[in-house]
Amino acid sequence: AQGKRPINLIGINIGAYLVFKLLSFLYLKKEFDLVQNVVLINAPVSGKLKEWTKIREVVAGRMINAYNPKNWTLHFLYRANEWKFNVAGLAPVSENIKLSMKEKYSAAGVFNVDRLLNDSYPLVENIDITEVVSDQELNNRSLVVNRVLEETNFFG
Repeated sequence: AQGKRPINLIGINIGAYLVFKLLSFLYLKKEFDLVQNVVLINAPVSGKLKEWTKIREVVAGRMINAYNPKNWTLHFLYRANEWKFNVAGLAPVSENIKLSMKEKYSAAGVFNVDRLLNDSYPLVENIDITEVVSDQELNNRSLVVNRVLEETNFFG
C-alpha cells in the first residue's frame, strides 16, 4: 500500500496463487487495513473454507473468485500431483464462509454479527468465466482480466 491507502489486487493463474499467499501472510501479521478489493482468476489454490475465511478477513471490500470448470490444465495439475480436489479456480468457493465467520465473531463476543456480515458485499463473489471468455481466448491474459473486471463491474 502507498501510505495508508488500501490497494486492489488482481491475480490470474499463478499470480492468483501469489495474491492468495500474500493475503494469508497479511492475516498472520494482522494487517487488516491494506487491501480493499481482490480478484482471483483461475486460482490454483484450495477452496477450503478455513483458508478462505482467514483471507476474507484481510479484504475490506469485494473478494471475487473467477473460476473455470473447463480449465483442463488446472484439472490435470491437481490430479497429477494428487493434491486436493477442491480447487477455487475450478469451482465456486463455499457459501459456508459466512456461517463460519458468524460463529467465530459470535464466540468472540462481537455484537450485531448479522449486520456486520450482511453489510455491502457478499463474502466471496463467484463468477463462472466460461460465460465471459471463450476457450480460444483463455491464453490472452489481459483480455481475460478485462472481461472479468467488466462482468463484475469492478470499477463501478
